[in-house]
Amino acid sequence: MNPLEWIPVKVIATLGPSSQDAGVIESMIREGAWGVRINTSHGDPEYWSMLVENVVEAENRLGLRIALIADLEGPRVRVAGDVEPVKVREGEKIRFCYEGDKEGCIPVSSPALFRVMEEGDTIILGDGLLWFTVTRVSGSQAEAVSRAAGVVKPRMGVALRGKDLPLPPITPRDEEAIRFLHGKPFSHVMMSYVRSADNVEALRMKLREEGLDHLSIIAKIESPGGVSNADEISEKADGIVIARGDLGMHYSLEDMPVVQSRLAWTGVARKKMVVVATELLTSMIERVKPTRSEITDIFQAVREGADALLLTAETAIGKYPVRAVAWARRAATRAFETASPLRPAPATRPEQLALGLVDLAESIGAPLQVYSMGGRLPNRISGFKPKIPIYVGVPTEILERKLRLRWGISPIRIKADSYSEGMEKLYEKLSVPLGGKPIVLAAWSREHGVFEIKIRNIRY
Repeated sequence: MNPLEWIPVKVIATLGPSSQDAGVIESMIREGAWGVRINTSHGDPEYWSMLVENVVEAENRLGLRIALIADLEGPRVRVAGDVEPVKVREGEKIRFCYEGDKEGCIPVSSPALFRVMEEGDTIILGDGLLWFTVTRVSGSQAEAVSRAAGVVKPRMGVALRGKDLPLPPITPRDEEAIRFLHGKPFSHVMMSYVRSADNVEALRMKLREEGLDHLSIIAKIESPGGVSNADEISEKADGIVIARGDLGMHYSLEDMPVVQSRLAWTGVARKKMVVVATELLTSMIERVKPTRSEITDIFQAVREGADALLLTAETAIGKYPVRAVAWARRAATRAFETASPLRPAPATRPEQLALGLVDLAESIGAPLQVYSMGGRLPNRISGFKPKIPIYVGVPTEILERKLRLRWGISPIRIKADSYSEGMEKLYEKLSVPLGGKPIVLAAWSREHGVFEIKIRNIRY
């Protein structure tokens, strides 16, 4: 990938056994992965370190930096990880229990499940492949009837349809993962099972205590509480993930497009990053090409204003991780060319200025050039989902990584002591590849209250 290349809607690749090698990571970046995700639900600090080292090796070969995301496991209840797979038949009576009592039952990792469970509830396993109707609850055990045949496997997620569990937002494993982030080039943290704005604030406080408050927080909406409180969560977080896998355990299939659209607009209206995740290209876990419906799904996500598309199993364990990235990028770019998301209204004077810049650049068909030391102006511009490229000069690696995931932005590292110096250096870098076309230049100095706009290379 050329550092000056422009990709409007970004692709995030999850790293795993299929994509952990530096060569594969480099190929995924070349094909359009502008971010990679390390899922701390799996592996240990030694494995995560190896992944980070391989990402940096791939970046060094390419001469750029991409978004590096740590995804915290969060307060998830799972089937205990040290049991043998269990085959169940439809209509079979099954017993669930807290993992301390494993004899003759399916053990789960938290007793909190049984505190809110009631007769008639639906227990969901995996991404909804297995479900059970509760017939009896007693202490930390429950009896249920299987509604589908299948295999219960270790570490499958366990949920109660329509219910949140009384669990702390940050678990001991999350704390271990947060400590791991020290000294690593991470730019974003994904927080799982966010149910309220207080959860986001708890993580922000934890990061501040650890000296990691430079990291952006992306809140994963994947439970009824998260959906109900999406407005407040989006306000406090730097972005949201529409995590369709776990959401699908609580909402019917026909309701999921409605939930996705509503959540997408929640993020777009606040000019926050919106990431759509799960089952975007599921068929490519085994197949070399996606299905037509999967490409249509990506089109819809872009039309709703998604800044980025998160590939999970497709790149982590799939047979064709590089091709999956290429198809996601190809589909998203084509969707961008033909789909216009709803544009939110500006709520502040700085947002009015950002929208004015977008209107000016679009009216003359020119890209925007911005130099930013903190990222505020490019984030505001991106929030209005412009149809033109936004080239952003940045002085630091962390800002280059953080802006990689925003709609329409191509960050370029430019060392400069002032806005004017940064603008001139960036213009010199862009003038040749842009071939003398018009370009709108903008810089905003918060300290000096200066908002500067120039149009260069206009030819009548």
